[in-house]
Amino acid sequence: MKGDIRLGDKDILRGVEVDVRDESRELENWQGIFTVDDPSELIMGEEYLLKLADGRTGRILISGMSSSSRSGTTTVVKFTGTGSLK
Repeated sequence: MKGDIRLGDKDILRGVEVDVRDESRELENWQGIFTVDDPSELIMGEEYLLKLADGRTGRILISGMSSSSRSGTTTVVKFTGTGSLK
C-alpha cells in the first residue's frame, strides 16, 4: 500500500510502497518495511508519522536500514509502530 512519511509538518517521503505487518486495529504492536532510493533524510530512532493511502495513520520509529542487493541502490527501511494504526 502507498504511504507518506512525515517528520513534524514536513513530508520526508511521498508515495512510497509500505508493507505493514502484524497489523491489528486492536493491538498496538505492528511493524513493517518500505524501500527508498536515498535514505539520507531518515534517522534511526527518530519518530515519524506514517500516513497510508487508505487514510490510516500511525507513529513509527525507524529500527533498521539495509541495502537491497536485488535492486542495486535501494535501501530497505524497517520500522516499528509506536502506538495504534488507525
